[in-house]
Amino acid sequence: MPEEFNPLETFTKTFTETITKEIYSDLKSFAVSKLSPLKKISLRFKKKRYSNITDLVSAISAGKLKNGSIIELDCKFSSFGPFIKNLYVGPLVGMNTNNRLGPPLINQSNPLMGMMAQAMSNLMPVGIYPPVSEKVAQVRLYPAKTEALGFFSLFPEVNNLVPSFNALINSEFLINAHRNCKITGRIRSVSQLEFTKAGFHLEDFEVLRSLGNIWYLDATDNDSDCKILDTEISQLWAALYSAGHLEFNGVIPIQPLITGYLNNLGPLVKDLQIVQNQVNNKEINIFGVGFRMVQHINFPIYALHYDINIGTNYQNQKDIYDRILKAVHESINETCTTNSVKLYNPNDLDFTYSNGLTSFKLLESISAKNIQDPLALAIRQWIKK
Repeated sequence: MPEEFNPLETFTKTFTETITKEIYSDLKSFAVSKLSPLKKISLRFKKKRYSNITDLVSAISAGKLKNGSIIELDCKFSSFGPFIKNLYVGPLVGMNTNNRLGPPLINQSNPLMGMMAQAMSNLMPVGIYPPVSEKVAQVRLYPAKTEALGFFSLFPEVNNLVPSFNALINSEFLINAHRNCKITGRIRSVSQLEFTKAGFHLEDFEVLRSLGNIWYLDATDNDSDCKILDTEISQLWAALYSAGHLEFNGVIPIQPLITGYLNNLGPLVKDLQIVQNQVNNKEINIFGVGFRMVQHINFPIYALHYDINIGTNYQNQKDIYDRILKAVHESINETCTTNSVKLYNPNDLDFTYSNGLTSFKLLESISAKNIQDPLALAIRQWIKK
């Protein structure tokens, strides 16, 4: 292993630019959260029924649905939505068919390909969308029978296994989250007028427009409805993800840091192992059952990825994940203290999709505070909610 990190002072500007770019990847979800529900519907459409999200998206793409069309969709909705980022924990970290939890990936026509996809895939990281208002909630729609909120893999087919769709719903519907249901609402598209009414500039909308049209379901009006098809809540798998960087003055020796990780994480993660990439960045991978972590060497970045059943065991597993985060930060703090290193952002994360902030801070580093872009700052505050 390399013996030490280089000091970070010259990297602060780069981290600010990196964090800003990562924040912008949440722009689509952020934009939906800023829209107002429809107050009055003047358009009259016959309700169209869709049994799955794929058919709904195809109808939108083909121009069969217009802004304001009323539809009924078979689905399952959740306050947990995917956050599309440059994940530092890739699908090859901890590659093992027994390490990833959740439903298996099976290819009956090609069992070998199914085994490879199973071994080289991870559950999609998700986070809880912040509340919009007392009466309106932002959610994500998923296939009715799905047992996972998505995967990411080296195989494109795996990445597209679980389609999803943005939605704003009546908060009273939230009691039916994670149940198979038929939800009725109106298809809407984010417009320039709506986005500027939310307090943003035309230039901000151009950034949004460059990402493609943003369609979502508005189930907040009087003609909206949510009919339950199955009262049982089954397992529903996803992942929690966190990433951070170190801002420090001095030299952090790698070996004591990794030893600290192993000692502190050992009681929390089953079958903990460590492997170092011998080429390129020579990053260090720490992984076990349902858990994987990367500590980069050339750039002091670390990231964690943790499988979680949000359907039936969310609270217990989230508590364990918060303890894992605390163990990682304790290892960093102990190593810095022992080696007389001044750490400027202790217990700070650039991103985390666990909703507990009792043992860590979020986006409070020097680099994060140096962000000047107004839209990035607004998204940053939304993330911090």
